[in-house]
Amino acid sequence: MEALQVLSMRMICEEDGSFPEKAEFEDDFIFAEDLEAESRIVQLFKDSVENLAVALLNLRWCTVLGFPISWLPNQSPWSRMLECNPAAAFLEAEVTKLYYYHLCLFHF
Repeated sequence: MEALQVLSMRMICEEDGSFPEKAEFEDDFIFAEDLEAESRIVQLFKDSVENLAVALLNLRWCTVLGFPISWLPNQSPWSRMLECNPAAAFLEAEVTKLYYYHLCLFHF
């Protein structure tokens, strides 16, 4: 689950390399309790912001399942393990490729 969170955080940062204001995402998408929260995320798909939409859905579902959100993806134990273990870093790269492949299949 932590790997999914780290991947989601990296997807959010991917567009311009900076990390957006987390409060905006927490309030409007991730922790929102209204019935329209997931509809707002799906709207991002319609607006062609697929990476952000997938990342927000992943983080929202993580919180629904009771997992805490780490807003510092590079400081998570998962990221630190990847930095120290080349085999794990290779595995993460392969998983990321598979993830994006399935994302493309889902989108088209």
